[in-house]
Amino acid sequence: MTRFFKTLGLLVAVACFVWVGVLWRWQATQRDMSERDIAVYLGALPLTVFALVLLARWAWQGGSASAPAGELAVDPAAAVPDARPASDAAERQASLQLLASHLHCAAGKTPAAVCAALEEGKPRPDLDPDLRDDDGLPLLTARIRDLEPEELQLEVLEAALQAEQPAMAQHTLRAEVRRALAALQAPLDACLGALRPWRARLGLDDKLPDQVSTSTLRLVMLWPPQWNAYEAAVARRWLLSVVCEAAVVTPARLYEAAPPGEGGWLEIERLAHGLEREGRADLVLVTACHSAIGPDSVRRLQSEGRLFTSRTARSPIAGEAAAALVLAPSSWPADADAESAPVRLHRAAVVLRDKPIDASGRTTAAAAEHCVEQAQATGPFVPANLAAAVHDADQHTPRASEALTTLLGRLPHLQPDADVLQSGALNGQTGIVAPLIVTALAAHRAQALGQPCLALSVDDARLRLALVVRPASFDPSAGNAVPAVAAA
Repeated sequence: MTRFFKTLGLLVAVACFVWVGVLWRWQATQRDMSERDIAVYLGALPLTVFALVLLARWAWQGGSASAPAGELAVDPAAAVPDARPASDAAERQASLQLLASHLHCAAGKTPAAVCAALEEGKPRPDLDPDLRDDDGLPLLTARIRDLEPEELQLEVLEAALQAEQPAMAQHTLRAEVRRALAALQAPLDACLGALRPWRARLGLDDKLPDQVSTSTLRLVMLWPPQWNAYEAAVARRWLLSVVCEAAVVTPARLYEAAPPGEGGWLEIERLAHGLEREGRADLVLVTACHSAIGPDSVRRLQSEGRLFTSRTARSPIAGEAAAALVLAPSSWPADADAESAPVRLHRAAVVLRDKPIDASGRTTAAAAEHCVEQAQATGPFVPANLAAAVHDADQHTPRASEALTTLLGRLPHLQPDADVLQSGALNGQTGIVAPLIVTALAAHRAQALGQPCLALSVDDARLRLALVVRPASFDPSAGNAVPAVAAA
């Protein structure tokens, strides 16, 4: 680009010099010049000089093109910002165990059910029975049909919070907040049930081991950024009450981690790996929920032009979902009663697009491609090592072409109709839950296939996340040999 501007400046300078000379000559002899002379000086001569300079530039570029490729090669991803600073190979290739992953969304209540629905091509989001757009027309939404928010009995928690903080006495929970928490109930209960075999390590066993464990349970609660302080406070109290009632950890070993900032999943990774480096065998329970199925969310999204309607047919479909994951350090012992060893999560790559995916103009996949490239380098994994992929793009926004372009370019051996699952087609936009959903689905696929699987999240307007999930039996350090494909 620098060479281009230098060349352009040279051309402009030459053209200006010739033009000044022509004007001077014309002023000096304008009374004695014929119409032909004027045409030559004012038209043909500047154009001829300009063409000669342009030919010289092309010849110079042709000679430069014959230089060694290493001198001219430019990394196409150099312009894409990397959200994580460089680290040594050992740190980069560290992994975590995924002890449990559960979700609840429009496509199903378990990772296995959602994968089956995606493979079978279940019906796409349908007209919502209650919500309407500004024109009074029904909306397409990815609603979870069997939610019962009234069973949570949040009124008791609200009353207690308002009694402690009178300034919040006038607040109420929106319908979408209640639906999001209701969706989180089942995944949270399932993850807490998966922790029961580890009650001894978490301080709740009648028979203590030979050496008393100091393991703790760290809670990471992800709430939608659209929630206000009152809604987040009620949700926090509800989640803590559910965890305490489950009696899987003594209260002295239950810690609430600071909410992650814009780094999101990367900050959760840093927490888990940091605890491991400190020699702490702690578990991390990550929860997230989201719902845009409510009148307030519909009005807000439509006013921002980010809701699928007859007028904005290239905007996302409103959805709702919840997920919960239990992360453990690589040294955490395996459960003897488990049917199979936990899968491993390799370090995630997070990259920001230069502009939102929904902005007008040409859509590029450079950020997503760079993200997948970084994720592959955590193994290292050659493309053929990855037997499947899961992404959360829908079917009608630019996210679909972005995900497809990325996977065709980075993993050309995958068949889009057989090896790739597109969760956004059934679940709509799931917000802060999206990275956890693709991780849970990729873990299920990796366990079923016995080979690594790629999780790619493009749900957000700018953030792109990719990570590799592999079975414990797959050794990424065994060179670049491609393992035998598991039997169908």
